[in-house]
Amino acid sequence: MIVRHKVYHRLDYHLVFVTKFREGFLTREVLSRFEALCQKKANELGFIMHISNGYLDHVHLLVSLKPVHQVSEIIRHIKGFTSREIRGLKWQRGYAAFTVDKRSFDSVFRYIKTQEVHHSRQLPDYLDLAS
Repeated sequence: MIVRHKVYHRLDYHLVFVTKFREGFLTREVLSRFEALCQKKANELGFIMHISNGYLDHVHLLVSLKPVHQVSEIIRHIKGFTSREIRGLKWQRGYAAFTVDKRSFDSVFRYIKTQEVHHSRQLPDYLDLAS
């Protein structure tokens, strides 16, 4: 009798990185091109990109990786590829990566999808954490 072991993994990540000097380079057109390039890279490297979006100086991605993937390598590939393909796009060093549990997945997806709305809200100066 042959026993085959099944492996289940769910490795979802919310990734965030910013433009060099936080330059407000990411227009809707650039973000649209960025998303297409990320999808191309995801297909090439074998991971799932659920959504990407951003606002002026930063991007958010929601991805599902396989156990063989390293978050730092995925980000290196995305940053390198997109900066070579989009003229003038430069990324700052570093990134943020957060694991996303099954219950939070939909809310993180919505948060990323509504970046423009999220950033259009005017906060009082004392609550503006981006400053």
